[in-house]
Amino acid sequence: MSSIKITGEDNQVLEPVNQTLCEICQKQFSNYVCPRCNLRYCSLACYKDLQHADCTESFYKDSVTAEIQNRELDKDSKNKMLEMLKRLEEENDPNNLLDSDDEDDEQHSELMQRFANIDIENTDPDLIWDLLSDKERLEFEQVLKSGDWNKLDIPTYQPWWKQRVSLIQENQQDQQDDRPIMPKTVPDFTKMTKPATRSSPHLAWNLLHLLGTYSYLMRHSLGDLLEDPEDTVKVCEELSVNVLYSKAADCPFQNVGDVVEDLTERIIERENTTASSKREFSTQRRYDLRLLLLQDLESLINDCIRAMYDFWQAIHQTATAKKKNKKGLLLAARKLYFYLAAAAYLEHDRLQVIRMAIQSETTRVQTEKEEFSRDFEAAQDAIKKHQQQKQETDKIKIQEL
Repeated sequence: MSSIKITGEDNQVLEPVNQTLCEICQKQFSNYVCPRCNLRYCSLACYKDLQHADCTESFYKDSVTAEIQNRELDKDSKNKMLEMLKRLEEENDPNNLLDSDDEDDEQHSELMQRFANIDIENTDPDLIWDLLSDKERLEFEQVLKSGDWNKLDIPTYQPWWKQRVSLIQENQQDQQDDRPIMPKTVPDFTKMTKPATRSSPHLAWNLLHLLGTYSYLMRHSLGDLLEDPEDTVKVCEELSVNVLYSKAADCPFQNVGDVVEDLTERIIERENTTASSKREFSTQRRYDLRLLLLQDLESLINDCIRAMYDFWQAIHQTATAKKKNKKGLLLAARKLYFYLAAAAYLEHDRLQVIRMAIQSETTRVQTEKEEFSRDFEAAQDAIKKHQQQKQETDKIKIQEL
């Protein structure tokens, strides 16, 4: 396991353990890891280098896909961009090209000619749609109507806290570790706070809420919080109103249930706000979202220093690079630094209590979900039975007439 030492300087810059050189330039330390190919790199310039072109093209395709799903565009505009991305990915797949016949080769060549001068990231969706054939448009519209998004080959994201890391890998530096780096030092929480603050239960609930915010941010950004810093900050502002961006002296959370409920409602509100049309979040989907958050929290609480350090790094770097309206973001970064220290202070025995509370809430929500499912199915059966009885009664009345 990586070791951490406590420093009494609360403004000391944190340094990661086992720094590795960038695999592109071989000059700077690598601060990031590509979420797809695990390449270690130091900057956006190296990330976009020709040596990494195959992976970045796929990544930008996924990023644009996620963006157009969240932007307030009409249905046609989204269809156009998604169809183009799907076609380009399929036609550029080496496996498909090796197995294709002459007709497929001709189609590939023709398609590439049409999109030869198109910048996927900056092209208007209307222009992309116009470049597609009637058959290509029809195929994509059929996919949309069927709801089978798997045909679009949009990959799923597996967060680092869901990936298994063996004990052997923990002790071998040459093994690839997809997890964010650990800090070498963390500030001494006891020198940053008074005893009353350290004993407050609100400390744990706020930390838990930040971990939940981090889990959503990571899933939303497909594991790269700095790919679109402005979007990361915007989502953070929307979800962490009561923690990072709160000016209140008290804490609105009294237990794990309060934390998860607040996150659930803010995520649903955000999803409905960013979507072109509001989506109905059924009771079943709300239960599923709460359970997903609880599962993430239970995993992250086991590695909360790593998670909080990764969260702090992203917001701190964004705040440092920001030129205007950076005061609020700097304060948010400062609070994250505070809760990073709190995570180290609460580690081991204290976090075990929180972990048990999460497990208890998970059991409660799962039980509620199962009871709701049974009641819902019973109600559906009752309605169906009533309709059948009504039909039989109507038939009898018709026969009597």
